[in-house]
Amino acid sequence: LTLKNITFENQEAYIEILKDELNVKEVLFNKDQDEEVVLDTELTDELKQEGDARELIRAIQQARKQAKLSPEDEITVTFSENIQAIVDGQKEMITETAKITSYEFEVEVIGGIEVKLQDGVVGVFAIGS
Repeated sequence: LTLKNITFENQEAYIEILKDELNVKEVLFNKDQDEEVVLDTELTDELKQEGDARELIRAIQQARKQAKLSPEDEITVTFSENIQAIVDGQKEMITETAKITSYEFEVEVIGGIEVKLQDGVVGVFAIGS
């Protein structure tokens, strides 16, 4: 998000609100731009990977609930190898948010749960405690 040279009181607090409410990573200011507000809608590979990680976390949390595990229970997860780049790239967010103590990758996860990710990728995972 880029704003034309706008200033206001308590600017840092408003920037944080804008970032949160508009789901943007940063708010920039450019007094030379013609428009008052410019929103970059390009989905970078990093943003796609983050979105896939959030979808995995959502699915893992749903599987936790179905297994009657509490949010505090730490788990282990087996992921299909085709999503290794996503999991490794967003390791901290996935492991901390989903309380995963360890994970591994296998070519085939038998009895796993399928998760549809961006670009037609279907990941599979299974949880254990």
